[in-house]
Amino acid sequence: MESFGWEVIIAFSFSYFSIYFARWFGWNFRILDNIGIRLIPRTGGIGLILTFTLALFFGLSLEEYSILLLAFLVGFLDDVFQLEGQKKLFFIVVFSLIFLMFRFSEPVMLGWLIVAVVVIPAMMVSDGIDGLLATHTFLVLMVLLMYGNRSIMLLFMLGFLLMFFIFNAQPARIFLGDSGSMLLAFATWMVLVQTNNYWLVFALVMPIVDLVTVAVLRYVKGVSPFKEDRNHIHHILERKFGTHVAILIYSLPVLFYMTVFYSSVYLASLIALMCALVIEVVFR
Repeated sequence: MESFGWEVIIAFSFSYFSIYFARWFGWNFRILDNIGIRLIPRTGGIGLILTFTLALFFGLSLEEYSILLLAFLVGFLDDVFQLEGQKKLFFIVVFSLIFLMFRFSEPVMLGWLIVAVVVIPAMMVSDGIDGLLATHTFLVLMVLLMYGNRSIMLLFMLGFLLMFFIFNAQPARIFLGDSGSMLLAFATWMVLVQTNNYWLVFALVMPIVDLVTVAVLRYVKGVSPFKEDRNHIHHILERKFGTHVAILIYSLPVLFYMTVFYSSVYLASLIALMCALVIEVVFR
């Protein structure tokens, strides 16, 4: 077994306890989602930030952890108080700038800031059906692992998600919640920044295309792009085909990306983009 596998196993094992605690916290402090027939804690972000806390002892830098903690706290406030979209975007910009300002020159920093403003909200809104964000993020992280990224952040995210799938499998016992989706999206973006390869952003082309499409449609209708609704492509796919098929179709671009990745990252990006556009045109 390669050395990086042990980090995944450690994160996977520890995540059982961190997610169990997150469920306890959600029940006791009534941070719950009502899905009609039962209540489910939406505190998965607590489990993830605790897993990242353990990662500090395996090489996660204090700088990275501080940004992750800030992202979690904003998401947690959103879980409790339902923050407006504009406020969440403000925090995304501020935290991204803090992370980038000591890493890159201005032109490169601007590029990754633009990626943050698009990718992080796109990933967060994809948390609209059970299991979608976790599944899609896991596939994206596998692409980055294939590219050669062996960062502690990435490996601990993989371990956490593998355990989270067990707790989130139907009937779900916990949801990521806004704290989890914000934290997972921010961490994925930070791992992308570590690779410093813009072409890898195309592994996330499906949520990006969906976000841009919905924003344009809202603008045409004279509606604020921050207004929440159920017109994202994953909602449409779920209504047509059910949850499992919706997740499969939504994940096709990143699956095609993984298939072609070793031949050419440019070809993989083009194919993933074309696949995402076809899904939007055919099913919307």
